[in-house]
Amino acid sequence: MLYVDESACYLLPLLAHTWAPCGQPPTVVEQAGRTHLSLIAAIAPNGRLYVGGQDQAFTSEDIVWFLDKLCGRYRKRDLLVIWDGAAIHRSEAVKTFLRNRPGRIHLERLPAYSRATVALN
Repeated sequence: MLYVDESACYLLPLLAHTWAPCGQPPTVVEQAGRTHLSLIAAIAPNGRLYVGGQDQAFTSEDIVWFLDKLCGRYRKRDLLVIWDGAAIHRSEAVKTFLRNRPGRIHLERLPAYSRATVALN
């Protein structure tokens, strides 16, 4: 059993309160673009963590790549992957990947209103 999710970490500057002389407001000189780091991770109930990252948004092929790496890590076991209902998880590339490995991976989608909680010992 593996819990899988993706996230994007944007490289935005931290804004905080500061001091400045009266009438001289401070100026923050930073570029706030859309540059980000995309991360995908799987966590097993025993606490093992598998992480992948790249500097662009994940595509369906990237999700398939990650699932394939998980299959390689768990060669002798079928996988139960629990993840959210993101559109990228329901893509044609993922469906084709699963059809080529019947019974190897079972996907279970979390309800939209739920939050996964993993108790680690």
